[in-house]
Amino acid sequence: MTLALDLLRVVTGREACGERRVALGRAGTLCSDRSVGFALWDRKNRHLEKTEVHSFSLKDAVRQQFRRSEGGHLMGLDFVAVDFETANHDPSSACAIGLAFVRDGRLTASTSYLIRPPSHRFVFTCVHGLTWDDVRDAPTFSDLWDDLRDQLRSEILVAHNAAFDKAVLSECLLYYGIRYRLNPFLCSMQLSKEAFGFSHLKLDYICKQLEIDLQHHEAESDAKAAANIVIKAASRLGSVDARSLFEFCRS
Repeated sequence: MTLALDLLRVVTGREACGERRVALGRAGTLCSDRSVGFALWDRKNRHLEKTEVHSFSLKDAVRQQFRRSEGGHLMGLDFVAVDFETANHDPSSACAIGLAFVRDGRLTASTSYLIRPPSHRFVFTCVHGLTWDDVRDAPTFSDLWDDLRDQLRSEILVAHNAAFDKAVLSECLLYYGIRYRLNPFLCSMQLSKEAFGFSHLKLDYICKQLEIDLQHHEAESDAKAAANIVIKAASRLGSVDARSLFEFCRS
């Protein structure tokens, strides 16, 4: 972040009664969800500014911190968005992957790969339009892994309904016996709820509301859409990095 703001520990009446303090070692790394007052240390202007708040929730504190950052700049917002399509209900049956790359809050590149799944059985052709004939000559996940591993080297990965894509990645690695420590996943679906207040969270609906182009269930398009949701959410919240957004959604 261009302007680094740290939440500092401030003793409040609640803390005197035994409640934990809130501390932010670096932007977004929160260690308590108690209601507290807090202070902001402005490293750029070298002063401490105390916020006169008697009861302040964790998410409110994060939003306040984000909004006090330099507006309009998303320097440091770096991540890779991922979208898998599967042939059937088996999470190891990935038949396509889309990747979208964001650097400093800008979508800089995207790509996609067809994947030959372990089984010929296709159940979700009606969803993504892919059949066995489309992927019979495609590389397996194992064949692609060296390229994918290099492209997935991001502190935070992003996906819409991240639990699904994380499970697919995990099961594909397990199926082929590939040892790899999974990156944390930031869910653009959850983030859109927190940042925009949406109650309907399907990708096509959110993209329509935010005016994001989408060719739904085309892996590269879905990955780009998830990336753009995060960019718009980060802009709404203020200047943050992907780790801050990840912690914000976890809190």
